Amino acid sequence: MFAHKEKKKEPDPFQKQNPFEAFGPEKQLQEQKEQQEKLRTQSLLLSDSELMTTARRSFEDAVKREFERLKKKAPKKKQKKHKKVTKKQAKKQLPPRKKKQKHKSGKLKRKKRK
Repeated sequence: MFAHKEKKKEPDPFQKQNPFEAFGPEKQLQEQKEQQEKLRTQSLLLSDSELMTTARRSFEDAVKREFERLKKKAPKKKQKKHKKVTKKQAKKQLPPRKKKQKHKSGKLKRKKRK
């Protein structure tokens, strides 16, 4: 199925190495690069959570700034001045009073005391 892909060639452990290569400056540079790569991957793993928190904070800050900008842009509502109400208008605003009940003769009914 995956015959078209070539396998990566691994170094043969039984192959003789050049004795100068094993301890030369190139070998030291290669080891330093490998160590740096390991440290970088570790720091990336550790800083993922930090990156997420900083990303979230920056996003929240951006949202706040956008909200403030839109708030400034929005037309301000003018406060309505308190109008003086006449007695006649105030009476109309109140709910109607309950009419007192009357007898058939026209006299007002009195409340019974208990």
